[in-house]
Amino acid sequence: ELSNLGAALALPDDQRSWRLGVVSWVDLNVSPPVITVDEREMRWLGSTTLPQIGDTIVWVRAGSDPIAIGSLATQGITATFPLTTVRRTTNQNIANNTLTGIAHDTEDVDELSLHSGGTPGRFTIPTGWGGRYQLSATVTWDAGLAGTAGNAYLNFSGLVRRDLGSATSTAGANTPIASGTFVVDMAAGSYVFCEVLQVSGGALNVTAAMFQALYLGRSI
Repeated sequence: ELSNLGAALALPDDQRSWRLGVVSWVDLNVSPPVITVDEREMRWLGSTTLPQIGDTIVWVRAGSDPIAIGSLATQGITATFPLTTVRRTTNQNIANNTLTGIAHDTEDVDELSLHSGGTPGRFTIPTGWGGRYQLSATVTWDAGLAGTAGNAYLNFSGLVRRDLGSATSTAGANTPIASGTFVVDMAAGSYVFCEVLQVSGGALNVTAAMFQALYLGRSI
């Protein structure tokens, strides 16, 4: 795991804020070599073999200067970090004018067990993995929404809601979808879940839903 990565790579104390990135280019015409990671050019200071395009590497920021430290593969570090993608594959009935948590019933991937089932399904940040996360969610409503708003939110630990937007449709004409992506800092032990609200005047189905959480690294 990467929770003690700074010590594993013998980084100085002021360089122990790190991120993962994917190499998109390697320039061998300069010394030290320069690699491009997530659209950032950075010097390669790793003591191991240069990474290849497509490799996942570790980089840190020393002042304003990003520096590539090591390839996960060549450092022998296991690239296990929080990642989950879950879906709702059957209808979930939503009562009128009632905030309701989405229960995702299918896990495509759930590294470090972020997802816990139930209504709502929660996604809890594991111990030692507080940091920056990219959260994406999509909610698909039944086409019978018929011109009224169906809203979707991400709820953070029951304290703050972030709006995924509202969706409307003409009855039977299209399938309304609410979706959004956020990059947020989350502490270990905090959680997030998806909830919805519709005011059609009667019960209405959410026909599909998706949620993804991807760990981006410690805040720098």
